[in-house]
Amino acid sequence: MQTIWQQLIDYTKKYLDYKLLVMGGLMILIVFQFCHSKTSQAFEDKGVPLNSEAVSQPATAVKQSQLTQSSNQIHVDVKGAIKRPGVYTFKTGVLVHAAIQKAGGLTSKADTQQVNLAQKLNDGQMIYIPAQGETLPKKNSSMSTTDKQADSAAKYCLNDVTLEELQTLPGIGPKRAADIIDYREKNDGFRNVDDLKNVAGFGEKTILKLKDYFE
Repeated sequence: MQTIWQQLIDYTKKYLDYKLLVMGGLMILIVFQFCHSKTSQAFEDKGVPLNSEAVSQPATAVKQSQLTQSSNQIHVDVKGAIKRPGVYTFKTGVLVHAAIQKAGGLTSKADTQQVNLAQKLNDGQMIYIPAQGETLPKKNSSMSTTDKQADSAAKYCLNDVTLEELQTLPGIGPKRAADIIDYREKNDGFRNVDDLKNVAGFGEKTILKLKDYFE
């Protein structure tokens, strides 16, 4: 009789433990639902969307934003008597003066008398700051007819000519053209055509022939 009574007590305790566990779980669930509904209502009152579709920005809008930002930027090659020559990125509408400042400013040998500091720059443009005593070619539409005829043979500036343009000149192949560009970048440009003698493979006869093609 005592054994049956003890079993009944044990069963009752076990049943009560399960009942308390279930009731505790239900209470937690009710509290969670209540808090969640309050939070949702608060966000809706403030006009904040909760669904991920409303929060996330469409991929097309992101791409459009990136394209707009890219179109507002230009890349400019700054060379010559500059402290930190190189290719820099600017916003559209930047002036030569601002580009020089971003490149570290002018060296002590720079000659700004031949440079228009107020000129607006375009994408892909190169700025070359000459050193004192260096003369840059002046492409002036007001030149007289005689001056234009005398200058018709001078087609390129050594400090502006591209790798492809160099290879169109007599006696200059890919290797020599690359050597000219390399020397120009390492030595802040050429002072004149005679500086070609400092480039490997260029003798006096070759330079004499090339003088007709450079300003």
